[in-house]
Order: sequence, then structure tokens, then C-alpha cells
Amino acid sequence: MVERALVRVFRGGQPVGVGFLVSADTVLTCAHVIGDAEVVELDFPVLDATARARVVHRPDGVDLACLRLGTTPPEARPVRVVAVDDIRDHRVRTFGVPARRPAGVWSQGVVRGPIADGRIHIEDDRAHGLPMLQGFSGGPVVDDELGAVVGMVVEVEGRQAHRIGYALSGAALHDAWPELASVGGQPNPFRGLEPFQREDAEWFFGRAGRAAELAERLDRDGVLVVTGPSGCGKSSLVLAGLLPRLGEAVVVRPAAGGSPWDALAAALGVDGVAPDRVEDVVNRHLVGHDLRRLTIVVDQFDEALARFPDEAAELLTALLDVAGSHHRTPRVDLVVTTTSEALDRLLADPRVGSRPAGRTSTLGAPSPDELREAVEGPLAVPGTPVLERGLADVLLEDLVGERNPLPLLEFTLALLWERQHRGVLTHQAYRELGGVGGAVSAYAEQVWRRFDPEQVRRVLTQLVSPLENGGYTRRAVPPDQLGPIAVELARTRLLTLGPDSVELVHESLVRHWDRLRGWVEVDRDFRLWQDELDRAAARWEATGDRALLLRGRTTRRALTLLRERRADLTARQRRFVEAGVLAYARRVVVRTLAVALVVSLGVSLTYAATTLVDRQDTARASDAASTLLGRADPAGPVPWVDNTTRAWLTDDRLDTRATLLVLSRSLRHVEVLVPGGSCPARPAPGSCAPATTAGWRRCGTRRPRRRWRSRSPVAASPRSGWARTGSPSAIRPVRCGCATRAPARWCGPCRRTPISWWPTRWATGSPTPPWTGPRCTWST
Repeated sequence: MVERALVRVFRGGQPVGVGFLVSADTVLTCAHVIGDAEVVELDFPVLDATARARVVHRPDGVDLACLRLGTTPPEARPVRVVAVDDIRDHRVRTFGVPARRPAGVWSQGVVRGPIADGRIHIEDDRAHGLPMLQGFSGGPVVDDELGAVVGMVVEVEGRQAHRIGYALSGAALHDAWPELASVGGQPNPFRGLEPFQREDAEWFFGRAGRAAELAERLDRDGVLVVTGPSGCGKSSLVLAGLLPRLGEAVVVRPAAGGSPWDALAAALGVDGVAPDRVEDVVNRHLVGHDLRRLTIVVDQFDEALARFPDEAAELLTALLDVAGSHHRTPRVDLVVTTTSEALDRLLADPRVGSRPAGRTSTLGAPSPDELREAVEGPLAVPGTPVLERGLADVLLEDLVGERNPLPLLEFTLALLWERQHRGVLTHQAYRELGGVGGAVSAYAEQVWRRFDPEQVRRVLTQLVSPLENGGYTRRAVPPDQLGPIAVELARTRLLTLGPDSVELVHESLVRHWDRLRGWVEVDRDFRLWQDELDRAAARWEATGDRALLLRGRTTRRALTLLRERRADLTARQRRFVEAGVLAYARRVVVRTLAVALVVSLGVSLTYAATTLVDRQDTARASDAASTLLGRADPAGPVPWVDNTTRAWLTDDRLDTRATLLVLSRSLRHVEVLVPGGSCPARPAPGSCAPATTAGWRRCGTRRPRRRWRSRSPVAASPRSGWARTGSPSAIRPVRCGCATRAPARWCGPCRRTPISWWPTRWATGSPTPPWTGPRCTWST
């Protein structure tokens, strides 16, 4: 690291001193090395690259000059100057270009202690070797014990036999140029809650033995499933530990795309992959890149299995088939990372079955030694910041008893790196973070307060998918569905922003941030419903199949939630619900019209049938009336009256009415036709008692008074036991409302106008009808 930061300073074409890169474009050296020049010629001796720089800062009273490079070689790496209080007896080394050594040499010594003016005394205690000489000015002082740059050489003893040099301490450099604390081009070696990637292999420490074991098993079996609890470092081990030991590899995040098949297509660089064409696509990739071995890594498969259970299982089955058919060159290997719970579900799936059995590697939480290596390893590279004495021990002690310590440790170290003081990760910064346990929660609370709380709640809950068993998993969402705030939150390290998706940085954020966990618990039912809705919406958007739209009660519930929580639904989900509601309304209208049509058709058919029956009845009645008229013979009074009356009752038409008129005129003086041999005796005055009759006789000398009531006939069938004639308009038998209840054209006792009455049977049940009151004249 330090070697790629070294520069030689030239004057008159000859190297006169050295300097070192402290940021992407800033070099430190001694002021006396460059003299009064404003533009300086430099080169990077290890990188064989030249550069030109100009002076940007020259503090008074301090032998220091800050140079700004015009261009920086891409291979160059800056170093960090640290201000450490006590480095007495630490062995250090430095680089210089003494006379007759223009290519440069290294020298070393021991720090004897600090002296005046912010300097440190360095003495070469060796009996042999080149001591610090003229030409070492501006060289970095590298502390091999700390693995850091702790100062800059500014002066050496004139007599070589003294073997002594003097350097500005790191604290003096920071005091002389305060901006030195803020500049820096070194990447943060700690990934926080994000997994290490293949390009982070140089910063990945603590799992070298496990990585070698996985490589050996993959070479033997061709398929490897790395399983373990969430947060144990599966993805980091595979991506940063295993893949650098292999050749060409593609990494598939099946939960990051619109579907697992879309994620596979993006990883292989094709437009789309059909489930039955996976092997063909992989073969074309092998041929197109001229590969003899390809490793396909399906990372965090458990998240895809939670979001797309069917598609994820089909994808894994297809990839297992491809790996099984490519044992020899060109060879295709398959590596899958998943949680133990998801592996159990896969083994129970008949499509996968026991195929992963015997090819799994279970990864647990790292051991204390592995954790210490993960803490100290990235900071052991010379030129990086350092931990304050004893901080590593405090970190590891605070992690004792933690189920998944690795994410918390990495996140805490990442925050400590950002809060370093003059190149030192301090105890004070660690206390301000709240320790390992409170680092995640405290940092998340700070971020939450910087933004609109409601917008943060909406975005973060959309990135967490609750599981049926009470757990959680991350959910990848396209950035355009969350709005600009998602990009801003990604800059705070709470979210990970990919090319096509945004997701929570790690599941441990839900477990250790009480506020987010509370939001997710409150919205658990809604989020479960929304995840199911999103899966249906994705299939509907991809296929356009109207059969996938919501129906029945689900439509009504979706419409209610759309009205109540429209802002929490993505644009695709809103379109899907609105399409379902529109289809539901269309179905209701169609069903209503269908019912109306059926009812109308039924009414029409009923009316038609009734009309047909009426016409048939009318025809039969007409035929029957004609038959009855044919039987009516004036020679026989009884058949004549009976048939004529029945014919008119059966069909009221001109001929039956004319025949009835003739009959009524012939019997206009008849009061009553009584069957039997004699007329009834005269009833007592005021009495309506009936009399027994035998035979039919004409009786009564008084012409009945006509009362025109209706067109209904007055004559009844002889079967009722009586017959009565009236006007041709067919006077109804009538009665009044008095207590006598006597049927008559008028009421004798009360002389009131009678009301209409048409009995089919007398209440008495007698075949002989009761007759009129005392005004009737009865005679034999």
C-alpha cells in the first residue's frame, strides 16, 4: 500500500527528495525539498508514472508543503497519516533517494521519543544497513507495529555515523494543515451491513480457511449450497472468499428483479430466459465468452423463495439440471446461498427433493479469533487508519452472547471509520455510537430525524417483507416506485441502491432498530396482503391475462385499502387494483343486464304463454258457447234457460247476448221458476224464510222492478237450485246492508237501495234459494 503512495521530487532532472500521496490528488513533502518552486516535477517510482504538481499550501514555521497533482495514476493508493500519542520504542521504516541511490532505498530505526517542535527522534540501532541520509526528507515514517504512517522525515544528522533522523509527528502534520484530517481517498474497508463483493477481496479477513474448504468441495461436487442463519456471512464468504479462487463467475440475485427469470437474464446479459431454454442460454454464454469453466452463484435464494415461491423453485431446478449436465469441459458449477429454513422448504419440494442433499455446507457465527481478524486485518495494511489501543478488545467483549455478531461488528467499524480522528478510530467515537448494540439503532434514529418521518416510514416498510412464521426478509423494489427519497436514503447506508432496485442494507436493521420493527409489526397484515398483491400485479403486467385480476371480496378489500393507503401502494399495484375494480364493475353491469334480460325474457314468455292460453280458452269457450246455443230449444223451458244462460256466461258475444235477450223477453213476467209441483207458501211479513219447492212453475202477478246494475247475468244455473229472470242487461241479485241480510232487488223491511251481491252458494247450503222480502207476491 505505502509503495504505491511514494513519489520522488525532481529538481533539475535529478531526485532531491521524496513525498507521499495522502489523498486522490494531494502529496505531502518538505518545504525545503521544493524550495521556491510553484510547479514541481514528480514521479511514482514503483508505478513508473510521472506527474506534475503545483503548490497549494505552505504553512509558516513548519517544513511542510502540500502539492496538488494534475493527474494521478490509477494504480496509485493514498495513505493515511495518523496522530498517535505514544509510539516510543516502535520500529519504523522510511524511504529516501540519497546520493548514488536515485532509484531509492529503505531505511529503518526505532522511535526514541518525542522532542520539541512536534518532532520525533528516530535512531537506527542496527550495526549494518544504510541509515537515513540526505535525500530522505519528505519520506513517510511507517510504523510496522501499527501499520500506519506516523510522521514525515524532515531532517537527518550530517554525520552518517550518528545514524539519527528527525520527523514531524502525525499530530504536528495535522496541526500544520488541518485539512489533512478531512482529505482522504482510501475506501472504507468495512462494508457495514452490506455483504463483501468480489472486488472487496483484499479487505475480507477471518474466513480464509472456510473459503479454501468451499473451493475444494466445489471442485469435487460441482454443486454447493451454503446455508446458515441470516447474518452469519454466507454471501461475503462466497463472493469475496470463494469467487476470487475461481475463474469466470456470474452472480444472480433472484429477488432483485421483477422475477427470478429476469434476474438470471440480467446476470447472463440476455433479454430474457424461458424456463425450458436455460441450458441453451448458458451454452451460448460459454461459447460467446470462450469459457472452459463457469460458476453460477445464486445469492440470497431465501429472499426469492419468500417472494416468488414457484418461480424460485423452478429456477433452482433448471440450474441444477444445467450443472448436472456439465461435469466436464466446458464445466458449469452452481453455488447457492440460503438460510436453513429455506433449505428445509426446498428439500420438502418435490421439484427439488433431495438433490441438494450431501452438497450443503453449513456456516455458523464466526469464532472470536475470526472476529478479531475481521477487525484488525483490514487495518493492518500500512497506510491505513489504526484502532486506538484496547478498542479491539472492547469491541469483541461487547459482542459476547450476540447471536449474529458479524453484521453489528462490520456496521460499527464502518461508522468508526467515518468518525476517525486524525487517522485513529477512538474509544470516544465508540462511546458516542452507543457501543455495538446501539450503533445500528442510534445511527438509524439520526438518519430518520434528518428526513420527513412519514416518508421514511413508508419507504422502509416497503422494503421489508414479513413472513408467515413471524420473521422478516428484505424486499427489492425498483427505485421509481419509491420516489427520490430512496436515493437520498441510499447515501446514508441504510439502503443499498442497485441499477434496477433498492433494498434494505441488511435484515439486522429490522431486528436492532426498534422503531422500524414497530412499523413493520403494525403493518404486518397490510404488508402480507401487499406482497401477495405485488406478485399478482407482476404476473398480470408481464402477461396481460385478465384472469389474474382481483375478484369478489378481494376486490372490495383492495378498493378499501386503495382509498385508505393509496400513498403506500406502488404505481403498478395501484394500476392492478384499479384494473380489477374496473373489471369487477364491468362484471356487475354485465350480470345486471343479464338478469334483466332473463327477467324480461321470462316476462315475455309468460305473457306469450298466457296470451296463447287465453286465446285457446277463448276459442274453446266460443266453441262451447256455440254448442250450448245449439242445444237451446224454446220448446223445453228448462234446457232453453239453462243452455242460453250458460252460453252467454261462457262467451259474451253478440249471438249469445241476442239469444239471452230473446229469453228474457219471453220470461219478462216470471218472478221465479221453481222446480217441483207447487210454489212455496207465502212467508210471514218481514220474513225472508225460504220455502220448499217442487217442479218449475210460473208464479207471481207483479212485474218485477228492473234494476240495471251490470252486464252480469241474473239467471243462474238450475244446478244451484233456482233461476231468476230480469232485464236483458242481466240484473245481479242484490242485497242491502240491513240486519235481515235478505237477497232482493230491494229490501222490504228497510226499503233501502240494495248493494250488489253474487253468491255462488247460499250460506245456508240449501239448494233452494232464500227469496225476496214481504213485498213479493206469492201465489199458486
